[in-house]
Amino acid sequence: MSPAIEILSELAARGVTVRAVGDALKLRPAEALDTSLLERVKTHKPDILTVLRRANGQPLPPCGSLDCGGCYDVGEGRRIHPPKPSAEWLEWLARWQPKSETVQ
Repeated sequence: MSPAIEILSELAARGVTVRAVGDALKLRPAEALDTSLLERVKTHKPDILTVLRRANGQPLPPCGSLDCGGCYDVGEGRRIHPPKPSAEWLEWLARWQPKSETVQ
């Protein structure tokens, strides 16, 4: 798990909401932050902004990977991670889907 994901998870566990406003991070409530965590946020701010922008308002999957197409638990704490298809791939796939015929 990346440091940015770990930091965001820790912030969420403390009840801190994180918003990206331009190139700034807004963290509320400030009382839930300590000096050590705030320094980690500052150090990894570019990566945290990237995670927040890529997540696009959607919750991250349990594995924390931005490239995961959805985690599947296969037991014993293991997960499989199908790839997340790109928009270009989905467009290509739509063009190559067979045309269905209605048979009555």
